[in-house]
Amino acid sequence: PTKKEWRWHVAQFGVGCLLLFFAVNVPVFAAGNVDTSQITNGFDAIYQVIAAIVSSIGSIFLLWGLFEWAQSLNVQDGGAQSIAFKRIGSGLIATLAPQIIMVIRTGLPS
Repeated sequence: PTKKEWRWHVAQFGVGCLLLFFAVNVPVFAAGNVDTSQITNGFDAIYQVIAAIVSSIGSIFLLWGLFEWAQSLNVQDGGAQSIAFKRIGSGLIATLAPQIIMVIRTGLPS
């Protein structure tokens, strides 16, 4: 092979070795008596902030959909009513999503 082909093969081999290095699973054994409350409390605080934001946005979508549905009742446009119902549904799901996630988390075995 030429020098250019040889470099290409070496580069491919290097990338393959690098991928194999990252693909190997390395088990990590942590001590059983370590207090992890600082880490879990931090994640819980972040989760609560994100859940509050999602719930607030869901409430806004829900109200927007209700107002849009009320306006679409005055007009005989099925498309406007369909869009309003979709917005109401998405608002309900976004508003209830944090509670649904908590139910799923408590129902799953740890």
